[in-house]
Amino acid sequence: MYSKTDAEMSKQLQTVAGKIRTMREAMAISQKEMAMDTQTTVEQYQKLESGESDLSFSFIYKCAQRFGMDYALLY
Repeated sequence: MYSKTDAEMSKQLQTVAGKIRTMREAMAISQKEMAMDTQTTVEQYQKLESGESDLSFSFIYKCAQRFGMDYALLY
C-alpha cells in the first residue's frame, strides 16, 4: 500500500496553503475576515495559511465556501 512520506505531505500542505493565500489575495479578503469565516483566530489563520499548521478538511471546506468554489479545486 502506498503512503505519502512526510516530505510529500509537507509539499502538499504548502501547495494547498499557497492556493488559499492566492485566492484570498486575489479576492482582496483580509486575514481577519478569513479568520472569522473559518472560525479561527487571526493568529491561527496565519499559521494555517502559511503552512505552519496542518490544514483540516473543515478549514479547507470553509475557505472554499468563502471563495465560492468547490473545495477540490484547492487540492
